Amino acid sequence: MDPVLGDKDTGYYVDPALTEWYRAQLTPLATGLTPNLFELECLSGRALQSRDEGVSAARSLLQGRTQWVTVTSADDCGDNVTVSVLVVTRCGFSQIRHDFYTGAPKGTGDLFTAELTAALLRGVPVAGAAEVACSLTRSSILAALKGCSGLLL
Repeated sequence: MDPVLGDKDTGYYVDPALTEWYRAQLTPLATGLTPNLFELECLSGRALQSRDEGVSAARSLLQGRTQWVTVTSADDCGDNVTVSVLVVTRCGFSQIRHDFYTGAPKGTGDLFTAELTAALLRGVPVAGAAEVACSLTRSSILAALKGCSGLLL
C-alpha cells in the first residue's frame, strides 16, 4: 500500500486527518508499505534525521500483516546529488542509493510502487523487487526529463 499523504517539498496533498486513519485502519492490513520520507514521518509521528531513525520508524509500522516497508526519498538531505530507498523488514534492512534528478515529475512514488508490485508478483523477493523498481523508475524519470513520450526499458 502506498500511503499517499504528501511530500517534503509540498507538504500534505490530502487532509492531514487521514494520517491517523491510515495509521490505525489501513497500514496493519497491508503486506507491505511504500511511503516516502514525509509519509513515514507522518505515519510514525517522528521527525527523521538519519538512516537509523528511518529504519526504526519503518519498523514501528511492521504491525498486523505488514511484513516490509520500502521508504522512498529515505535520506534526501537536500544536496540534489543522491537519494535512497530503504527496504526494511523485521529481520534487517537494505539501502539502495541512486541519483537525484532535479525536475523529476511528481508521481514517481506511484510508479515505483507499481514496478515493485509487478516484481513481487513475479516472485522476486522484496529487496530485489525494490532494486528492479528503482531501475525502471530511474529509466522513466530520465525519459521524462529528455522529453520522450515512451518509457526506456
